[in-house]
Parts: sequence; C-alpha cells; structure tokens
Amino acid sequence: MRACFIGDSIVSGVGDRMCLGWVGRVCSHHRKRGFDITCYNLGVRGETSENIMARWEAETVPRLKPEYQQLAVFSFGVNDTKIEQKEPKIALPRSIENAETILSGAAKRYPVMMIGPIAVRDNAHNARIQVLSEHMASLCSQNSVPYLDIYRFLVSNAEWMTSLDPEDGIHPNEHGYELIASLVLRWEPWQKLSQ
Repeated sequence: MRACFIGDSIVSGVGDRMCLGWVGRVCSHHRKRGFDITCYNLGVRGETSENIMARWEAETVPRLKPEYQQLAVFSFGVNDTKIEQKEPKIALPRSIENAETILSGAAKRYPVMMIGPIAVRDNAHNARIQVLSEHMASLCSQNSVPYLDIYRFLVSNAEWMTSLDPEDGIHPNEHGYELIASLVLRWEPWQKLSQ
C-alpha cells in the first residue's frame, strides 16, 4: 500500500522529539508486523483547509500510483479555527466547503479517510474545534468517508492535556502522538486496511 497523509503540523509531528508523530508510529506499527506500506507525510505547519485544498492533488498524484493499493488520509482544522483579527482564520461555512471540495475530489481518485482535529488547551478554541469536528463528521458520513473523531476523546483526556506544549498549548510531545496513533490503530476502518 502507498498512503499519503495530508494536513497540518499535527500530521507532520511538530513537538515530537523522536520526529515520528502519529503518522510515523502508525506506519511503523504496520511495517513491524509485515504489512507492506509506504507512507508519505505531507503535513505542513500552520496550514488551513485553504492551503491543503490548493496542494493536495499535486502532491498525491506522483506518490499514489494506480498499480499499488492507494490511500489518502486527511487531517486538518485547528488552524482554520484560530482567531485572527477577532475572527476565525477560516469561517466555519468556508471550512466545510473546503473540506467537501478536498474530500470529493480525492475520492474520485483514491480511497479516502479523515482524522478529525485535536483538542487544545484553550477552552474557547476547543469550542470552535468541536463545532468544526461535528460538521466534518456529518460531511464525511454524507459522503461515505470514514471519519475518526479524535477531539471527543482527547478533550477530556488528562494525559493528552499534559502532553501539550506549555507555551502554545497545541502541539503534543511524543506521548501525545502515541495517544493519537493508538486511536487510529484501534479504529475499525483503519484495521480493515491490513486484513
């Protein structure tokens, strides 16, 4: 299998001293068990749904060849919900529209999955992330795209909150990424990939 993971700094693994993030841990898990997977980490720090919409196709096409089993995994949203000049960076309707454009376009080419946005330390920011995550879940359900709502688990998880960077309150350390990886690995749609 060849899999592209497209998203923001949480996909790229910012804050992990081991430089694995959740993507590296998930892929390493499968490789150690003999599952032939080639992983492409296409996470870029600070990116919003607008940025990802502009680049996902150009970055996946050279990597996901039709002669191999293919998978495109998207994960974004926290940057959309950050406040800039008293407003979210990307308004909620626009975020959902972007997500629909990305997922529908990708689904014409590949099997697609989506991992929802994380929880952060700021309660007001979390409220916006929760609303976005709920809308993304609904969008994915309507389009038959498997969606993993990690926000719901992480927001009340003390270990997760402890793992977050004390300065920005967003990026986890390696323990936080291990938590995300464990959620992905236990997720039924993901487990079916290697059966």
